Amino acid sequence: MPKVAPAERSEMMAFEFTARDGLVLRGYLTLPKSTQGKRPPPLIVNPTADPSGPATTGDITVRSNCLLRRDLQSCK
Repeated sequence: MPKVAPAERSEMMAFEFTARDGLVLRGYLTLPKSTQGKRPPPLIVNPTADPSGPATTGDITVRSNCLLRRDLQSCK
């Protein structure tokens, strides 16, 4: 996978909400820079089986990079 220049990288935004059953759900949303400020692009959700939420160090994953390059937003 080719490296993405720092100026082209999108920011991962953490989010959290409480489901109807009281379970707190956490995740990360990444929007492609080419669409920021415009109508939101289609969203691809990458669920995890880990009940504590997605494990990340804040780095955008290879899968997220592939989606961003196709102007899709990614949620994990």
